[in-house]
Amino acid sequence: MFMRHHTMTKGMGPKHSIGAVDDAFRNAGVRQVATGNGWRLGDSGGALVLCQVMAISNEQSHIITVAASESEQGLGICDTVSSRIEGSVLFDE
Repeated sequence: MFMRHHTMTKGMGPKHSIGAVDDAFRNAGVRQVATGNGWRLGDSGGALVLCQVMAISNEQSHIITVAASESEQGLGICDTVSSRIEGSVLFDE
């Protein structure tokens, strides 16, 4: 079993951050298999991916992305999902 993780702080509240996680999963081809209040679990076909959003304030969140796979090659999805979340921006509503 191999694991990889990334942590980041985003200048978005938790509601927008979880939306960024949803978009990152969709754009990276990760199928959501379970959801909860502030977390998403997905399957990329080669790895399980968990994202947890924790509120710092209404304007800031901390996000942890973890991937687990039987092969080290399957862990690239952690980098892909994290980079897509990092690249997300908040648009004014």
